[in-house]
Amino acid sequence: LKSKIDKSVFPGLQGGPHNNQIAAVAVALKEASSDTFKDYIRQVKANAHHLSTSLQKKGYVICTGGTDNHMLLWDCRSLKISGLEVEKILERIDISVNKNTIIGDTSAITPGGVRLGTPGMTTRGMAEKDMEMITDFIHEAINIVKNQSFIHPLLYHSFTAKNKKAYSLDAFVNALENEPVAHLLDSLKERVTFFARSFPLPGKDPRTNR
Repeated sequence: LKSKIDKSVFPGLQGGPHNNQIAAVAVALKEASSDTFKDYIRQVKANAHHLSTSLQKKGYVICTGGTDNHMLLWDCRSLKISGLEVEKILERIDISVNKNTIIGDTSAITPGGVRLGTPGMTTRGMAEKDMEMITDFIHEAINIVKNQSFIHPLLYHSFTAKNKKAYSLDAFVNALENEPVAHLLDSLKERVTFFARSFPLPGKDPRTNR
């Protein structure tokens, strides 16, 4: 019985060609072959390239010097701030990014980089000029936090290798709610929200975004 049960599980249930997977691949390939998708993915790549260039013009470091696809990897180490903290700062103003390890990192928890992608923004109808606005939002948020001296001791990269175990992400996140930084971030968040409402999600009412 053991042999029959094992074979019924694999390859019987798990190893064979599944109609649902075949159908999913067929649908994806059909969409990818359409002119509409080709125009869309060209815009995705153009937006990623422009976002990368715009960040570099602000003095930020992009891994590999740029991007040729739909995303980019931002090296935050020159800011003396971790990718985790950049993620939390931008999350505070409703800009979604992801911390990401980069060459030389020893921790995936507090990596030195952040990755940004443009498919979602492109789907909402954004183009190259809008990447410049997003860059300005990101740049302003980083400067708001970096210019607050009371936050400096809370930054991960201000700790020596000896006492990094004492680092508290909660303390850093809580500091973002202290004045005057909270007021400045709230004001910036309102502008981000106003900007985003100009590009409603597919299927949403552009008047209410619902």
